[in-house]
Amino acid sequence: QIVALTTDQAANLTTRTVKALTTSQIAVLEAADLAVLTSENIAVMSSVQLQALTTTQIAGLSSQQVFDLNSTTLQALTTRQIAAIETRDIAELSTVSLSNLLSTQLQALTTAQIAGLSSQQLVDLGTSTLKNLTTLQIASIETTDVSVLSTVQLLALNSIQMRALTTAQMVQLTSDQLAGLNSAAVAALTTQQLSVLSAANRNNLDVSSMLALTSVQVTSLTTSQIAALSTTALAALNTNTVGSLTTAQIVALTTDQAANLT
Repeated sequence: QIVALTTDQAANLTTRTVKALTTSQIAVLEAADLAVLTSENIAVMSSVQLQALTTTQIAGLSSQQVFDLNSTTLQALTTRQIAAIETRDIAELSTVSLSNLLSTQLQALTTAQIAGLSSQQLVDLGTSTLKNLTTLQIASIETTDVSVLSTVQLLALNSIQMRALTTAQMVQLTSDQLAGLNSAAVAALTTQQLSVLSAANRNNLDVSSMLALTSVQVTSLTTSQIAALSTTALAALNTNTVGSLTTAQIVALTTDQAANLT
């Protein structure tokens, strides 16, 4: 009888009726019928009822229904159900809802869902939420959205997450973001990540960050990148890293740069 419901009947179900549905009845609701349930009806479902929803049913939720999901309802969903939410609908989740996802649920978000987050959602993400993202999820953040992350958010990433940033994402970092990185964050960068930074952005690294560069990181810089470093940035290199400069890099130094080496 539940399967035989019309969409009009489904739309007019009372919360009392919905609460009385068994898990078997929940699981056989037509996707079209589920899509017309009111937010109130979805909110009154127990965690057992919610977990009875199939991934197909979850994917069939309307954007408005996803927008109206409260934190309690979201936390009741399984990781498979979280991953089944349509990518376009992820952008409808409030910052509060995203922040209240369990760590296992957060890590269940697909790379496509992460890429679907809006710039505002990323801006509003708490550091504790960012810390729970996997390296694949970090690498899936839209390249143009990386520039909206605050220095506080970037500093919340651990060294493994920092190294997960793609070269395309690194290019999008602003001078303010780079200037705000501490020595630990800079030391975590791979040689590939450093190599794609523009001369202007490399020169925005502060003295402590330049001091944190390892010999491997410094020797990975091309001669043109070395020549583009400001005398201040170059002078900030510690003795060990200066000693690791290759012959080609030393030849590429300008007169002013060479004079400022310690």
